[in-house]
Parts: sequence; C-alpha cells; structure tokens
Amino acid sequence: MIRDDQDEKLRGALVALVTPATDDHEVDAEKLRENIRFAIEGGICKGTGILLVAGGRGEGYFLDKDQYKAVVDEMADQARSDVVTAAGVFELSTKHAIERIRYAEERGIDFIQCALPHYLRPSDEEVFTHYKMISDAVKEIGIFIYHTWWAMPMGLLNQSRQGYELSLPLTEKLANLRNIVGFKWSSPHFHHAVNGVVKIRDKCTILDNMGLA
Repeated sequence: MIRDDQDEKLRGALVALVTPATDDHEVDAEKLRENIRFAIEGGICKGTGILLVAGGRGEGYFLDKDQYKAVVDEMADQARSDVVTAAGVFELSTKHAIERIRYAEERGIDFIQCALPHYLRPSDEEVFTHYKMISDAVKEIGIFIYHTWWAMPMGLLNQSRQGYELSLPLTEKLANLRNIVGFKWSSPHFHHAVNGVVKIRDKCTILDNMGLA
C-alpha cells in the first residue's frame, strides 16, 4: 500500500536511462554518470519524473550482479535529495530478486520496478508468493509490479496460446501487500486494462504503459 511520503514522489514520467557499455561489455560508469547528470540538469526532479536505471532500455535483464551494483551505485551517488530514483529487477529467482532489491534499498534508491518471473508460465499463487516474499523481505522501498504480459511464455504444450496476465482478483490481492506501491500496467485487452486501473486506483499508482492517459 502506498504511503503519503511515497505518494508525493510518484509524479510525472518514469525516465528509463540506457546503460552505456565499454568495448569489453562492462558498464561504462563515466558515460552513465554523464547521462544521469544530463537528465537532472534537463529538469528531472521530484514532481516532474523518476529516473530509472537497469530498466528494459537499460539492459536490466542482462546485467550480472556486479554490473547491477555498478549502475545502482552511480544513480545513488549522482542523485540529489530532490531527485526520485528507481531501479529495474528482472529475476526468475525470488531469492535473487530480493538480493538486488535489498542492495538498491541500502543505497537509498526510492523505488523498484520488478517484473514477473517468466521462464515458465506461472500460476496466480506463484506470482502472489513471489511478490509477497519480496514485500516481506524489504523495509521501506516501494515496489512497482511490471506487468510484462508480452514477455510471458505460452501455455504448456501450446494448450493456451496466450501468455500470462494478472487477473483482476490477483491484482487486488497484490495491491494490498505492504510494499507494493504501483503497477506498470499494460494489456492486450483494453477493457481488462481499464478494469484493472479502476480496481486499484485508490491503493496504488498506475504507470500507463499502453497509452490510456
């Protein structure tokens, strides 16, 4: 559930930063530092947006543990108190997701954009357990659920040709978890997306990922 101190930070666009790489495929810390400063000097601050590292455009799903720490460290070191920060987490393992989120929290990152585990098509119970374990394991950091339905696998042996989507009852249940503050929401079904927003609009912030606004 979103707290008042988090609510005031959740304004504007989520600005996803790329992760520059060196010729040997490591994080180019200097260029990332320049990119963060450029965004801040360009006007991204509390009330206008949130800066995100290790998101989809930042190769968050490819970064190893040390690379992830490197981009989080740069964000933490460069961000000022009036800049709202976030980091992406794309882990199949709940344990590994918690490790990354705890590190970001220790470095003072405000929010996490956390994708669903999606190597195998999960059940609603598995998805709820994944996020409940994460919510219970962290202290104050806010968690956004990244509804990546397009990345989800098909059903077993193609019995279902549609990837996994959060059901409305599950969405409401997740919205009641202590550290779940929002959903980055998208859906192939317009009415499902609208109904999801209506269900949780008083509990969580919605990041529009399909042009509903």
